[in-house]
Amino acid sequence: MKLLGNLICCVLIVLLFEICDSAQNKQKKRNKGQRRGKGRCNDKFLAEYNLTFYGDWSPRIFTKDYPKYRPPAQWSKLIGRSHDTTYSLWSMGEQASPALRQFAERADSALLDEDAQAYWGIFDSFSAASIESGMGRSAVRFLADGDHSKMSFIVKLIPSPDWFVGVQALDLCLNRHWRKEVTIDLQPIDAGTDKGFTFTSPNWRSDPQVNISFITSQIPNHPASSFYYENMENLPRIGHVVITKVAEYKRKGKLLELPPTEPNVIIFDDGSGSGMGNEAVDVHITQTTPMTPNDANVDNSKQDCLVTEWTEWSPCSRTCGFGVKSRHREAFQMPGPGGLGCPALNEQLSCGSMRNCKWKHFGSLFRRDNAESTKTD
Repeated sequence: MKLLGNLICCVLIVLLFEICDSAQNKQKKRNKGQRRGKGRCNDKFLAEYNLTFYGDWSPRIFTKDYPKYRPPAQWSKLIGRSHDTTYSLWSMGEQASPALRQFAERADSALLDEDAQAYWGIFDSFSAASIESGMGRSAVRFLADGDHSKMSFIVKLIPSPDWFVGVQALDLCLNRHWRKEVTIDLQPIDAGTDKGFTFTSPNWRSDPQVNISFITSQIPNHPASSFYYENMENLPRIGHVVITKVAEYKRKGKLLELPPTEPNVIIFDDGSGSGMGNEAVDVHITQTTPMTPNDANVDNSKQDCLVTEWTEWSPCSRTCGFGVKSRHREAFQMPGPGGLGCPALNEQLSCGSMRNCKWKHFGSLFRRDNAESTKTD
């Protein structure tokens, strides 16, 4: 019996050692994986996303001081970045940078355009076309990788003192996997560089400059504020954004054959002539069918706005990186009472590519040899 007891003890000791050793090995593997990935997505893959910005700035919802003329309610072009944790396009509760101030006050992106792609923590710089109405949508595609999985963007409300909407450092990587789709409701934001209360306030500089903050139905707490609604607890969304994963690409050669990044823009019209509503009437910021000078001789009881054909597209504003190209047309007959209003007279599209820059940073991403790409649903 004593021998049998000793044998059982030996077996139990061996089993205990095996269990402990197995647990230690599993923990080592977990620790190794955590050290290698640190919760990030695989840095050997690029993720391509489609970003669609929707303007929901409707006169039916935002009834107070709604801008209808000189200029009517509209949205600036969208400026965005995919980046790492070291870069900040803007940050709630902090002061706006000179570049953000210039954009928030004047929709001037000159300083922001100086951000060098592949430097300062930026991986991809992108922009979407402006929307010449309070309601509409604009879209653009961009890239991210495991080391640059965050995304930020801004769009200015026009007209406004220094108000914008945007997303701040959204991480597209969740639990080491790329998010499939993200939808975010957007609220107006005060850049803190101008004290104006209304959409059309004259320039009134904030001195000292205050921190970036949300605008609500009660803040600023002043009846003159264009967003002040005494009996409204929360403002409805003034816009929203849908970010959808398109594909993943393995970092192994080939110049990526990505779809065109030129944004498509749609204006919504509610039939009231204000250019806002729920139905899409045309693409590329066109609200009515373009007319030629010969159409001016048509005898109609109501005089519609008539416009020339579009000019040719201008050259891209940047030869290295992403810029804009533009075209325009002119109104040669203004609308009379009851006539159709003028469509957009100016149009911009994003253009350019980092592939023209010959920077070493992108050499390993865009080689023409050894193509390997993985499409995802």
